[in-house]
Amino acid sequence: YQGESNVSRSNQYPALLETMIADWRKASGNAGMPFYIVELADFLHESDHGGRAAWQAMRERQAQVADETSSVSLIRNSDLGEWNDIHPLDKKTLGNRVAEKILSENNNRPF
Repeated sequence: YQGESNVSRSNQYPALLETMIADWRKASGNAGMPFYIVELADFLHESDHGGRAAWQAMRERQAQVADETSSVSLIRNSDLGEWNDIHPLDKKTLGNRVAEKILSENNNRPF
């Protein structure tokens, strides 16, 4: 659940995130360790077309990594958030989405 500081250089993001995933998998000794990318939440006033376009480009990079990297899933979050607060107030909806994704990919077995 990160990426806000990479928005201005989102073109570098896929390689950075893929490298981090590979490094963490190597360090853990678990080559198939799953990763869950939480999509950037909605943010910025609707009149900020440039900023909103940059955030959308970042979301597309997040989706790209999920699509191109094994055992990586994207969790939708762009419909949550407030234009004036980078940290969405509705954390319960996102928490439920994360839990549902993890459980669905693990045959609903608790950890």
